[in-house]
Amino acid sequence: SVSVMLLPIISENIALGRKSEIRKAVIQTIQYCSILGFFCMAFFLFWGRFIGNLVFKSELAGYFISELSFLCPFLYMNSTLSGILQGLGKATSLFLSNMFALFLRLAIIFLTVPIFGIKGYLWGLLASQIIQTASYLFILFFRKNLQTVSESSKLSK
Repeated sequence: SVSVMLLPIISENIALGRKSEIRKAVIQTIQYCSILGFFCMAFFLFWGRFIGNLVFKSELAGYFISELSFLCPFLYMNSTLSGILQGLGKATSLFLSNMFALFLRLAIIFLTVPIFGIKGYLWGLLASQIIQTASYLFILFFRKNLQTVSESSKLSK
């Protein structure tokens, strides 16, 4: 929902050429999503087994809730960063990043599941989410997208 709310803000600021406002909104969003993601990770890490027993009456469910808690920060961040990049018109870069992360996940799963079982799958899932977050941040901050936004809006005026 955060990424949906950000699209109009980013689009308006692109049209007006306000690079600093875009950068400020992006950085604040990343900070808040990180805080929320790490809070949820800690909550599920420490209370996952209790929740699994309470809700599902299963120790195994609790185990997986705790194990999957490490995905929370990356899932929160990825959905928001994806919306930001779409708002900046970076759909192709987003697609390529997603494809790379999925191929990485498949490769890790293919190599580790026969040896480590479900743990191998979880490692693949976590590794691909980390790579996806890193690639989104790279696209956003190190490919000069926020700098070129103001230049392209000035050219269109």
